[in-house]
Amino acid sequence: MFVKKAKILKLVIVIFILVLLVACMNNQGNDPISTNTNANDVVLESDKTSLGSDEQKYNEEEFMPKGYQSVKEARGDLNKDGIEDLVIIADEVTSNEDDFPNRQLLILFKDSDGKYKLSAKSDKAVLKQGEGGVVERDPLIDMKIENGVLTFYYWGGSRERWNSTYKFRFESGKWYLIGATEGWEDSLLEEGSESKDYNLITGKGVKIVTDKDGQETKYELEGEANKLIDLEDFIPGGIINSIIKPKETIN
Repeated sequence: MFVKKAKILKLVIVIFILVLLVACMNNQGNDPISTNTNANDVVLESDKTSLGSDEQKYNEEEFMPKGYQSVKEARGDLNKDGIEDLVIIADEVTSNEDDFPNRQLLILFKDSDGKYKLSAKSDKAVLKQGEGGVVERDPLIDMKIENGVLTFYYWGGSRERWNSTYKFRFESGKWYLIGATEGWEDSLLEEGSESKDYNLITGKGVKIVTDKDGQETKYELEGEANKLIDLEDFIPGGIINSIIKPKETIN
């Protein structure tokens, strides 16, 4: 009889221990962070978002030339894939206040995975700070992306002020100048003004000359159609007059 009771007691103890083990395991499973988990190994959802943003930012910065910093950016779809691309103008960081910094143009296409790849790069396609006259100001007043076209806007000079606009588009794997506007005006209104607007695709444009009295004379401009200028060979300034040289006919 005593032996039978001892066996029953052992069985009860075993069952009790099993119940305790199961309860401990359930409590451990409900704990959002296990006591065996190192806090450094835990990644919250907010941290995942930050890591993704840092990765994309680094992907942009890895194209930046060493010793340069971004001074102007524009975003928009440039290659008609429905994804927002990025254009950066970067200046060299220099400690010499007497030197104007070198300038780089970077055109980056963004892939569907959020990564960028370099489409074009130039150290001469954009005018630099100090090349705008008027106490050596920066002539670049704006840069925009609209309808797949990258446009640069310039202004400079002193009494005789000049302005220019250059439009580029990505075609057949390369960047080309497709439109140019160049002009000047006398800020004292003693010599009038002149403006030329030319479309390199159609080979047509217009020139408007305004005298000091405000009288306008219009000229039709006509040159060779589709004579585009590669971004790699482009240097801003005097494009219509000295490079394209279209014929002028009084309208």
